[in-house]
Order: sequence, then structure tokens, then C-alpha cells
Amino acid sequence: GLGRTGTLISLYLMKHYQITACEMIAWIRLCRPGSVIGPQQLFLIDLEKRMWREGDAFRQKYPNAPIGRIPDDAAAELTSPLQGLSVSALPSSP
Repeated sequence: GLGRTGTLISLYLMKHYQITACEMIAWIRLCRPGSVIGPQQLFLIDLEKRMWREGDAFRQKYPNAPIGRIPDDAAAELTSPLQGLSVSALPSSP
């Protein structure tokens, strides 16, 4: 609850709003003291520039997309490799 959630929220906001890792860590800790400590803090700092690059690439590819909403064509790209997959029960052994 205190670490993973704050880390994921931080990554999302860093990517789409170009907020720094330090700003996100401070904001998360104001909202929920004790959040994002140790390895999670270092993880956010390490991924800051990558999130900014990925956010820039996303905005270039989908310039008219509202911030935070995945356009339908992007969603199709994400799910197309999954088409044709099925989950079925394994046959019972005799």
C-alpha cells in the first residue's frame, strides 16, 4: 500500500506531466507519510529521464490525445498480440 501504489502513481505523473522524481517523492510523502522509501525512491530517480522520454514519444505519436487517456489505436497496438490467445482448463489426468 505505501510503496508500490505511490511508485506507480509517481511514474504515471512523471511520464505524462514531466514532474521530477524528487517532486513526486515529496508530494507522495505529504499525502501519505512513510511512502516511497529506500529502493523505491532510487527506482523513481533512476527512471525519471526515461519517463520523460517515453512521455515525449507518446505525445509525438498521439498529439491530440488527452493527457492520461490511451487513444483507441494505441490500445489496439497493445492488445493485438493477445488476440487468439485463450485460457482453458487442462485436461484431467486418468
